[in-house]
Amino acid sequence: MSHESTKVVSMVRLLDSARYWWNGSGSENEDSHDNDSPDDWGFKVIANPDDATIDIVAIHGLNGHRDKSWTAPNGVNWLKDFLPGSFPKARILTYGYDARTHASTALSSSTLNTIGQHFLSEFCLFRADIDNCTTRRPVIFLAHSLGGLVLKSALLQSENRNRLHLYFQKDMKLSTYGIVFFGTPHSGGEGVTLAQIGLQIMSVYQTVNDKVIQHLEPQSEWLRDQVENFKKISPDFHIIFCYEDVKTPVIGGKTMMIVPFWSAVVSGVVNVESLAIRKNHHTMVKFGDANDNDLKNIKVHLRIMEQQASAKIRENWDKENRGSSPASRSSSQTRKHSLEQWLDDLRKTPIVDIPRSLPLATNMFVGRVEILSRIRKALNNTGRQVVVLHGTAGSGKTELALKYAEHYSKDFKSIFWVTASTATLLQQSFGAIAQAIVRAYAATIPAPPPPYGKIAEMIGLKGIVDGDGILQEQSGNADIICRAVRKWLDHPSNGPWLLIFDNYDQPEAFPIRESFPSNSRGKILVTTRRRDLASLGRGIEVESCNADDALQIFQNSCQRHSGFADSEIDLARQILGKLGNSPLAIDHAGSYIFTEQVSLQFYLDAFERQVRKLFEKKPPGYVSEYQHSVFSSFNLSFEAIEESAPEAARSLLFCSFYDASDIPLEVLRKSGGSNGENLTTTLFSHSLIKRTSDDAIDIHPLIHMWCREKLTKSEKGNYAAQAFQNIMTIIPISSNGWSRSKEDWAMERKAMPHVERAKAFVMEFCVPLGGRPELHRSLRDLGMIYQTHGKYKQAEELYTSVLEAQEMSTHDKFETALTKDGLARAKSMQDRNEEAAELFQQARPDILNRLGAQSLEYLLLLSGLGTVRQDQGHLEEAAELYKSALEGLRQIQGVTGVEFAGVAAFLSQVYKLQGRLGEAEDLSRQSVQGMLSRYGPTHPATMKWKQNLAIVLEEAGKLAEARSLLQEVLEFRRDTLGETHPSTLRTWYNLACTYFVEEDFEEAEAYCITCLAGRKKAYDKDHPMILRSMEQLGSIMFKTGRLEEAKKELEYVRDKFLNVHKATPLPFYSSMEWLAQVYEHTQPRRAASLFEEVCDGFGSILGPDHPKTQAAKSALASLRARQPEDEGFVEDANIEQ
Repeated sequence: MSHESTKVVSMVRLLDSARYWWNGSGSENEDSHDNDSPDDWGFKVIANPDDATIDIVAIHGLNGHRDKSWTAPNGVNWLKDFLPGSFPKARILTYGYDARTHASTALSSSTLNTIGQHFLSEFCLFRADIDNCTTRRPVIFLAHSLGGLVLKSALLQSENRNRLHLYFQKDMKLSTYGIVFFGTPHSGGEGVTLAQIGLQIMSVYQTVNDKVIQHLEPQSEWLRDQVENFKKISPDFHIIFCYEDVKTPVIGGKTMMIVPFWSAVVSGVVNVESLAIRKNHHTMVKFGDANDNDLKNIKVHLRIMEQQASAKIRENWDKENRGSSPASRSSSQTRKHSLEQWLDDLRKTPIVDIPRSLPLATNMFVGRVEILSRIRKALNNTGRQVVVLHGTAGSGKTELALKYAEHYSKDFKSIFWVTASTATLLQQSFGAIAQAIVRAYAATIPAPPPPYGKIAEMIGLKGIVDGDGILQEQSGNADIICRAVRKWLDHPSNGPWLLIFDNYDQPEAFPIRESFPSNSRGKILVTTRRRDLASLGRGIEVESCNADDALQIFQNSCQRHSGFADSEIDLARQILGKLGNSPLAIDHAGSYIFTEQVSLQFYLDAFERQVRKLFEKKPPGYVSEYQHSVFSSFNLSFEAIEESAPEAARSLLFCSFYDASDIPLEVLRKSGGSNGENLTTTLFSHSLIKRTSDDAIDIHPLIHMWCREKLTKSEKGNYAAQAFQNIMTIIPISSNGWSRSKEDWAMERKAMPHVERAKAFVMEFCVPLGGRPELHRSLRDLGMIYQTHGKYKQAEELYTSVLEAQEMSTHDKFETALTKDGLARAKSMQDRNEEAAELFQQARPDILNRLGAQSLEYLLLLSGLGTVRQDQGHLEEAAELYKSALEGLRQIQGVTGVEFAGVAAFLSQVYKLQGRLGEAEDLSRQSVQGMLSRYGPTHPATMKWKQNLAIVLEEAGKLAEARSLLQEVLEFRRDTLGETHPSTLRTWYNLACTYFVEEDFEEAEAYCITCLAGRKKAYDKDHPMILRSMEQLGSIMFKTGRLEEAKKELEYVRDKFLNVHKATPLPFYSSMEWLAQVYEHTQPRRAASLFEEVCDGFGSILGPDHPKTQAAKSALASLRARQPEDEGFVEDANIEQ
């Protein structure tokens, strides 16, 4: 079979499924029930006893048939075969009409309203037959599916008939006692949209009339009005709402509730009962067995109706007759006015009750009770009140206005909707109001035809209304029409009325205040994206809905009325988070998921890579009633800003490369250049940004994403690069981080989420970096920030990326040297000292040649190289490097300089290791004093060197002072840096060391365990910092007699330093020294061997006379002295090791 043939067959099957779905048939294999012949339309008498006292009339559903819709698969038509025996005094009728939604022949273009009109006319004419007039006989209606809507339309039209117009049609309303609705979709059915999709596909091959089915769209305007109006007359009837209790087979082998309970049973209607029918939608009116329990229940209800109907209908007609008695008619005649008197009365007291005409609301409105309550409270104040709903595009402002108008419609005689997005649309809306006023006046004329000319003159529209009452809306008439409407609204007897101006977003293009009537009985509601327009009245901000309401909207738009499965809830909330809980975006997302039949997981996966596709296109009108797509809605505001304030538009685009929350205002203003102060006002006024504090703003997640997605890839690269540089400029950068103020640190914390986001976009859109040298310095600055926070691996990756880009392009040797200097520091902090030393040596000549020996950059390079040499055990070389750096710093910044204090502290550590404790203490105190005089006692730099002093004091045995200093530093760092910052953890470690030396092993272990836990979170596995804490814990275990635990801990540390961190010899020998002490109690020969290695190691690094070297030699001698009788002790030690 060809591809085209396969397509046709598939579509035919789809059509068959849709036909099976909605018609009144039995099975898919039955003949079509289409009323293809007019012979099947109209009334058919099934039973007509001579002594009939009541009529039972059945009307079928969509694509149904007046006989077959009520016939079971076994051929039994219960109207004909079961009802006459149970109701011998009932005339039983069925009614057929053309309600096809598909057929192979031409269709009528009837709407439900016109079908209802035809039904009303035929019903009343049939009962008014001259030979057998039964116009006042009680009636019970049985209505299936669509037939219920046709019946309600007919009853509403009958209610409006009067003695001046088709009075004989009053019969239906006055004579109707009971109604049994079978699965009538009062609020639309779940499957309607899917059916229409199938029908639209089939329209290529079949003739399709979808006017009828459009009335069944969820929450259609026609349906909404019908439900509200029917509620007003429903107390006059005895109503049974029957709803299907079994799902109906539909396309693809699935099943669904075509008209669920919430649609089949109308809430708020009195004198009703609901009844479950244990059948599906098309079988619920087919009873093939007289003992069918559902049929028995139906007949019981019909019996009750039959018994009560006569008295009630007689009462209805008696009331009608009393209103038409001779006396009444005489009174009525005296009340009739001449045409002139009628006009004069209207001039004095104009008609103020004009039928409302509101746009079609979506079915997405959920919750928002608090905002509705605030609107009502504001509008209920005395006098004319103006409330302005302002908020981001898609936040639901229009829906709120609609909901308010519907919910509180009883508060107003008239409600008018004005589309205010452009001056032209505003004028057209006022034209529609004027037209409604003309029609309302004409409808009260005591005798036709209406004098439209006089009506027009009376309301200020002279010469604008033609002989048929049609308003002539030429451009020159717009102002006249607007004035006439305002004049009518301002009449003292008019009101209360509600005037809604929707989507007023262009105050610069046309003022709206002059369109406001001044009548104190009127209320005005304005919706806008412009925050500054709150000045028109009382502003109420409309934000995205809350999480629970958003979930409910999402379920509705996905047509998941029974809710999401438990396994889907988390996915749904993730999607809603990305959508920022925007009602418009949620509606579009749900429509996409439903129409494309994709899973929530599929949509979530597709979101990031296809977001532009998902939101740039508006869903079909029969799926979503919103006028614009998500992104086109945002574009309306953006284009307005781009035209009036291009700097503001550009700044908004820059911000899309930051995080969406808490963006510092400083960077927003900086990106706006000289006009930075003014651009924020522009963005605030269009509700594109929202202030979260005095110095920060938020952007809605979807606006944030839209700004970025509207750019080309090349534009994204340019904006990302500039955004990254802009955000880096607001962070104060120093070579050390110690010289920064609290304000500097606060700014960095605020900026860093945005720095990270912008950096990610740089790496996505700006690679290779070689072509963007302007980025290199900003990226190096970020590397320095990473190092300040102990993020050495991230710093290394950043420096490496920049270095690779520089070396691949024609690069500046000096810039490359600065990058190597930063990379060397990152590697040294990870104990990769050989690599670090090589990089320092490579950078050294280029920095020296460009800046000279007295430059800060060169002196800090010497200090960095000194740190590497110190860690490598080359203490003399480290000391010389520190001294050179220290002398240069003394000359350029004095002894109070931050960098001077830092290098002095580093040199003091070397002196401490060399046993020169007096010199070490002097240098340490000098560093602290310099920081105290420059920054005060609680600055981070002061605290850093207080800790360094404490370490030296501990070594010198001044434990009380050392412990006091460390406690002070720890308290400060916990408050300012947090519990897990590397600097805070280092202080925990040093305090543990002090308590250890004081032999307070319980306190030492508590501090050690805290530090170890923090370091395991902050560093990679087996990082040197973690190993040092483990060594400390092992030594505490040894001192408290837990030899096996200590041995296990220390052997692990020694092995890792030996095999993983070969470039850090001092920690290796330190761990070996402790392990030797453990072995001393269990394996003395091995202990002696280890002590010998420790003596050699410390001797080569620290020198033979260093206290640590001497202590190791003393321990070895003591061990040998205790084992003189063991002849092989010394000789076998090396073999055993």
